[in-house]
Amino acid sequence: MCSSDLQFGFNQSELDRAKASLRSSYEQAYNERDKNESASYAQEYLGYFLNDEASPGIAYEWRLVQQLLPGVTLADVTGLARQRLSGEGSVVLAVMPQKDSVKVPVEADIRAALASADRVALTPWTDSTTTRALVEKAPTPGRITGRRELPDIGVTVVTFSNGVEAWLKPTDFKNDQVAFTMYAKGGLSLASKDDYLQASFASGYTSLSGVGGIKALDLQKMLAGKVAGASAFISDSTHGISGSAAPAELETALQLAYLNFTAPGDDSDAFARSEEHTSELQSRLHLVCRL
Repeated sequence: MCSSDLQFGFNQSELDRAKASLRSSYEQAYNERDKNESASYAQEYLGYFLNDEASPGIAYEWRLVQQLLPGVTLADVTGLARQRLSGEGSVVLAVMPQKDSVKVPVEADIRAALASADRVALTPWTDSTTTRALVEKAPTPGRITGRRELPDIGVTVVTFSNGVEAWLKPTDFKNDQVAFTMYAKGGLSLASKDDYLQASFASGYTSLSGVGGIKALDLQKMLAGKVAGASAFISDSTHGISGSAAPAELETALQLAYLNFTAPGDDSDAFARSEEHTSELQSRLHLVCRL
């Protein structure tokens, strides 16, 4: 919670998204309650024995969320945040390089800097949202031109009019998830020596840039409460797009996959952050090579 939030509080749209995301995460956990992996049980035990965290089970927690979450108001969360972040008992950690040219601030300097920041005039934050559809112009539908069964492995192969094959394999690993991966051979092996590092960060850059002209932050807001996602990946020998969704939201995940193919994001701010990170890694790599 920043100074603006302490002064003006949260927005109703922020609370609505947070509640939607919390509800969907508990609902998914409840739907997958008999498919939990060992790591989640281990974490539950650690919290119970080491931190005295309650462990009533996901069925009870899901009922509790359904009963209490709708009644949480904007005044509740803003008041609690202001109480917890009132400044009492604050701890300030100052980190700086150990160089003769660097002036190390004393306690009075740090207190003065904090007091100066508190005097800055602030304006309420405006939560901008977009009401556009995820895919504004739907593509022309294709056709199924072939279907064959592979009974030995329980796979159905569907061929589409563009020549793409989809291999469908029902599993019981999850109760409430459809996962998909599409890939082509190539990957980072196709990049030149000079472009290898940049290519390795390409998928990360696109994920920071959103899709279809929607910036990553706006996309996050649009998908609040939805259990659906899709993103590009690059490995040493393959590249492609993978994703997953709850069955009811599979269309959203496939729309994200389509936009990753046809309209990957190109955000100049995200590129600047990615470029800065890449340059730093290049400098470290050259230093390691010299050593």
